[in-house]
Amino acid sequence: MDLRHDVLSGTIADRYQIRSVAGRGGMAIVYLAWDLRHDRAVALKLLRPEQGPSVGKARFLREIQIAAHLSHPNILAVLDSGLIDFPDGESLPFYVMPFVDDRNLAERLADPTPLPVDDALRIAAEVASALQHAHRHGIVHRDIKPANILLQDGHALVTDFGVAREFEASSITLTSAGMAIGTVQYMSPEQLSADPKLDGRADIYALGCVLFEMLAGRSPYGGASPQETCAGHMSGIVPDMRRHVPDISPEIQAVVEQAMAKNPADRFATAADFRQALVRLQHLRGSTVLRTRHWWLRTALAPALIVVALAAAVLWWPRGPTGPQDWDSETTRVLIPPFSADSRLQPLADAFTQALIDQLQEIPGLSVTAYDMVEPYRGSDPDSLQARFPSDWRVGGTLTRRGDTTEVTARLVDPATGRQAATLSWSFVPTDGGKQEVYDSVGSFLRASLWEERKVEAQRSQVSDEGVWQLLEQAGALRTMGREAVLRIRADQLGFRSLDTADSLLAVAWRRDKGSSLIPLEIARTYELRAFLTEYLQQRLGDRDRELPDPAVARAAALSTVEQLLRDHPRNAAALEFRGLIRMGLYRTTGVDSLLTAAIADFERATILDSRAVVAWRELSRAYLQAGRYPESMLAIDAAMRADPYRVYRARLLRGRFEIALLLQEFRQAEEDCLAGRREFPIADLFADCEVELAGRSRGDLASTRRALAVTDSIWRRDHDSLFAAQRYLWIGALLSRAGLGDSADRLARRAADLTGGAQAPSPLLVEQAILRLVRGQDDSALALIAAAVQRNPGEIPYLLNAPWFTPLRQDPRFGAALGGVTPDEVRARP
Repeated sequence: MDLRHDVLSGTIADRYQIRSVAGRGGMAIVYLAWDLRHDRAVALKLLRPEQGPSVGKARFLREIQIAAHLSHPNILAVLDSGLIDFPDGESLPFYVMPFVDDRNLAERLADPTPLPVDDALRIAAEVASALQHAHRHGIVHRDIKPANILLQDGHALVTDFGVAREFEASSITLTSAGMAIGTVQYMSPEQLSADPKLDGRADIYALGCVLFEMLAGRSPYGGASPQETCAGHMSGIVPDMRRHVPDISPEIQAVVEQAMAKNPADRFATAADFRQALVRLQHLRGSTVLRTRHWWLRTALAPALIVVALAAAVLWWPRGPTGPQDWDSETTRVLIPPFSADSRLQPLADAFTQALIDQLQEIPGLSVTAYDMVEPYRGSDPDSLQARFPSDWRVGGTLTRRGDTTEVTARLVDPATGRQAATLSWSFVPTDGGKQEVYDSVGSFLRASLWEERKVEAQRSQVSDEGVWQLLEQAGALRTMGREAVLRIRADQLGFRSLDTADSLLAVAWRRDKGSSLIPLEIARTYELRAFLTEYLQQRLGDRDRELPDPAVARAAALSTVEQLLRDHPRNAAALEFRGLIRMGLYRTTGVDSLLTAAIADFERATILDSRAVVAWRELSRAYLQAGRYPESMLAIDAAMRADPYRVYRARLLRGRFEIALLLQEFRQAEEDCLAGRREFPIADLFADCEVELAGRSRGDLASTRRALAVTDSIWRRDHDSLFAAQRYLWIGALLSRAGLGDSADRLARRAADLTGGAQAPSPLLVEQAILRLVRGQDDSALALIAAAVQRNPGEIPYLLNAPWFTPLRQDPRFGAALGGVTPDEVRARP
């Protein structure tokens, strides 16, 4: 097959122009190409022709699939992929990556100049961060080695997921059938023995070998033959690095030995643990340097020179990164010094600080300095703390006594500028329950504030002029004030006037910066908010006769604005997400199926363009749910949970996944999500009744009945006259009916009806009553309730057509009539 550059370029001439060969391997050829659409250099990796008909093609396609699903700043990204057609009829897969013009780590280690220890620790921490991300997605790299670690401006980019390299003298690779896959110099014992249970700890071992090589200047097992190298890995001894680097610290030696332990159980349990150990080593080295310098200044300098020396030291002491960030940009570094209090409250303040740190350390998107590390520096000034523990955000806090209550105040501070980004004060009674509530509340506040700051930073980068940004901030504040005025204090005229003023500011901003894609999106959001608030006043409060904006006109203006934006910027993920939201709103009010289909297409496109768009994933899951596409809804909500690094949306996503699992009748998954929600959010009402709903959908034993009644009684005090209380009675009624206690079930159904007005009950409750009638075997009554629910709210039809609880009834010819005339063919087309 001809692989001439002109043939290649001709097949993809509308997208890429091939410039030259950048590298060759046993599996693929990498070309330097020019991305014509975005005017940039890229690397185009093409499967070698001789690999196409064999297992190589499948392996290469798997590499594309894996790499495309991993979005991380320390993993080389996939920008595009496809097939190249050749004149002989063969098609070969390719994918496109950013072109990295710097060396890989293997080439850097070939230099005679040793790699500085701090650089080695930082590179290893970055690779560990990439592995943490891959392992979280169920991917084991299996070939971590210096040649697969690119260095861009000195920072690590992991590449080559899923493909073994060709046998080379400098990189001995085993890829034969029935043998281990990887590179011998860095393969763990279990990988060499082709253990089918191999997991991410094999990558930790390989990275330990790479770290050994960075520090010692040679690989740990550099045998003359592959057999000797394998024997070294399989032996029970980790080489002593001090033979090659006599002055290496015992702490570094211990970390390397743990990473390279022969038994996987003796290594770091996760890549996150390995990374945390490496970060601690960096902090330790920084603290040692600072202590040494302080001692030198105290003892060696004449008093007249101390001030000059201190001023100079401030300029060159390590105070955090100044160029490309040396931490995982998916993680945010947070420092929480001990909260301050008077002597009586200080033990409580210390306990509070430690509990808050422990809670936030569980969040994948946050890297929080351990309490034991920061506690010795209690009372240090902020600059000293920032020098010892470089962080992106610092949390300051105080506890004060006010009568019988204690007030905690938490402040989120930007250590670089001293700007106070957010503040929360919370009063509580220091009982166990009160303390837990405030831990959860302050933790949620900090996570939400950090996430908001991250979003604001991304938005700020889309506006070129500071004055325009200030207009956008003012408009955003007015929009928030308008929403709160309508929803909370019912100052409706004030609320809509605030939105009008926001419109005026946005119009000025738009005239000053026509190139921004953010401003028209903000204009559309204001239109949509106006439509939402009007519908709220009309539908929830019955204010249909008042002079209010026309929601249809406002929503049409929002849709027109965002569609114009997408004509100019068709790959704007945020605009696609928002158009999907508008279309879903229109679908809920009109019931037009084409709007639901179009909304799904928008959300799907948005998540393709931005796999970390958590709201787009969440809304895609809801749209799939509305369409009865339950398996796809589950996949989308799982993706939303992965895209939520600060767990800002975690509670609602977990409850949503619980509901989808019920509809899929995957009751074990539902139970796991219910238990996880109650464990992670013990004071949240969101999971107070999930156990009752699960029992009502899936069980029919007396023990479950007693437990459900006990849970309902515990909730009764704070929620005894609402739709949710009535729903719980109906769930328990279904449980009782399956247990053979029909009379008791009927009594609970009557109690539920009394709570919500009987025949005047909202449509969701009528549907729930129909489910209980079906469990009781009373199809006629169920059909009457369904007809009443649909008459009250046609939006119930998709649920009635798809939910598994109605499967027996779909065979009844009266079912379509109860739905308002749905044809039998339409009913049969459903699950």
